[in-house]
Amino acid sequence: MSDFNKVVFKVDKKANKKSIKKNVEKIFKVNVIKVNIINIRGKIKLVRNRKAYKSGYK
Repeated sequence: MSDFNKVVFKVDKKANKKSIKKNVEKIFKVNVIKVNIINIRGKIKLVRNRKAYKSGYK
């Protein structure tokens, strides 16, 4: 991914584009041009014949 000057982060589900951009610029001291976000839905797993949910992420 870094060959194309792109980096992937896993962030909190409550984070928005502005907060992600601000924090990445502050931590890594770079200029962020664009932020894309996708939501990954949690999956259902069977544990001892019961449904258990694996949490999703952004």
